Amino acid sequence: MKKLWMLLVVLIFLTGCGTTSGKSIEGSQINEKFLGEWAGDIEIPQSSLTINLKLDKSIGTLSVPEQGLKDYPFESITYDGNKINIIINFKGSKINILGELKEDRIDGTIIQNGETFAVELMPFEEQPFL
Repeated sequence: MKKLWMLLVVLIFLTGCGTTSGKSIEGSQINEKFLGEWAGDIEIPQSSLTINLKLDKSIGTLSVPEQGLKDYPFESITYDGNKINIIINFKGSKINILGELKEDRIDGTIIQNGETFAVELMPFEEQPFL
């Protein structure tokens, strides 16, 4: 009987800890059009920087090919209808990506260290090798 109670306590504990590697998804209204891969350029002073996002129902990642960053995990994703809020904790620096789904693109804003940058994300299409 004691082993059964111990097993029950462990199962309850594991159920309560069942998040996806520390990432969280919030919000109850996920627009399925968000799911997939997206790419776009952040408009930074005097240049632009290409980013790629992979969005899933429960996890997501950021890649910045020009900086060698690949599939960096989100801290959290919040979906709310046609809006998305992504938080990334990159080496102690918080990056917040706010976006709104408009037809076939995501119009967004990236906020990092008090700076705000515009971004427009389109569905990602891998370029063929020539």
